[in-house]
Amino acid sequence: MFAYDTPRKWTFTPMDKYNMQMYYGTKRSTGRTKKLEEERKRRRSREKEKEHETDDIKPDECRVENPVVVKYRGEYLVFKSQWVWRVSSDWKRLISKAMPIDHLFHGLPSPVDAAITVENHLWVFVGDKIFVISGNRILHAPYTLAQIGINEKFIDLAYEWHYFNPPAIYIWKGAKYWKLDEKMYYRKVDERYPKYVDLNWARVPEGAYSAFNFEKEIHFIRGNQVFRMNSSRSVFDVADDFPKSFRSFLGFCPHNEEIVLTTPTSKSTRLLPFLALFLSIIFNYHF
Repeated sequence: MFAYDTPRKWTFTPMDKYNMQMYYGTKRSTGRTKKLEEERKRRRSREKEKEHETDDIKPDECRVENPVVVKYRGEYLVFKSQWVWRVSSDWKRLISKAMPIDHLFHGLPSPVDAAITVENHLWVFVGDKIFVISGNRILHAPYTLAQIGINEKFIDLAYEWHYFNPPAIYIWKGAKYWKLDEKMYYRKVDERYPKYVDLNWARVPEGAYSAFNFEKEIHFIRGNQVFRMNSSRSVFDVADDFPKSFRSFLGFCPHNEEIVLTTPTSKSTRLLPFLALFLSIIFNYHF
């Protein structure tokens, strides 16, 4: 016996795919995913070395590449090398200029690999250590990645996904990712993880350095570009009109350079075609 509507073309949302994977398991890793993981490890190593070389250079808040961004206490923190600055939740106002991380969070080392808000606390990942911060104070001795179930020396990025309620927290390293178990009082990753990035996040741009949540959508940063992901589609993909420059998010930065490339500079520019037509009529009349 077959269902009457079997020939119908079905589409599956990310939540449908997630639930099916929870029931039936995930595909096995392939040679491609292993090669991808090795390449990401090499690239991440080179990027971390570059970070250490530029530690003493104070960044320009309007011209920054590969920052680590996290929303904490109703505003965004932007980390770069040994520096941190604060931006309003709508990205329109610079609350405080770049300052050494230790000035805002005393005792927090740098550079920061990733940061995420967990139950009103800020988790900051530095190497294999996790510093838990309340307000501006480190609460206790840092956890290690191994203590929460991740046997790695450092992670690549972390973010919240508001597709779930409560939002799910994901941690990436190379070609693998983990999900924090929201049911446990003492936070650890879900025992069903790690899984491969290519399984559910294959359309995330290659080389993503960090991630943050804005307007309940995940945004990945690569260089000076931001990629907004669209979770409302059946295929989790980059949203229309993206990527955009990270600078375009910053309402407190001048955008003159971008405007010149996309719009006319003055009314006289729009009058040029009419002026040319007028001159051609005069020329034909006399000659």
